[in-house]
Amino acid sequence: MTEDKARERLSEVGLLWYVDETTTAEVIAAACALLVAGADGQALAELAGADVRTARSDLRALVDAALTEVGSEPPADRDAAVEAALRLKAGQILSGDLAPEALTWWVCKASYEDTIPDVAGAFAVLDSDYRVAAAIDASREEIDAAVRAEAAKLLRDER
Repeated sequence: MTEDKARERLSEVGLLWYVDETTTAEVIAAACALLVAGADGQALAELAGADVRTARSDLRALVDAALTEVGSEPPADRDAAVEAALRLKAGQILSGDLAPEALTWWVCKASYEDTIPDVAGAFAVLDSDYRVAAAIDASREEIDAAVRAEAAKLLRDER
């Protein structure tokens, strides 16, 4: 893996870690991969050597420092992390790496656990559309297309 790809991977895994979508072990593995790819940094090395059993609350400052060290800005708070994860997942939909319904489901799941940013509202509505597609005379493909359109809007900051 190239250093750039490893850096991108740590940024993505780190972001998903903030919203409990990945494990501490995956963040540590991404930090290790980035070191192997040639990156250097004190916080990065400490994160790569961290114990997977470390509580998230105890690891937050180290993940923040490692991400900062490699040029990724850690989210300021939970809301910022959820919005950034939403944008990441929107990009994955447009690249074909994530099914549209997976994003809408994630938004609804996140809304039960936390508040969701206003920009996620349309995805929550579209998740409901999947559940009642027959009643609203909509096909799965039409709803998928609407999710992709919302994802594109989100990434263009049209909201």
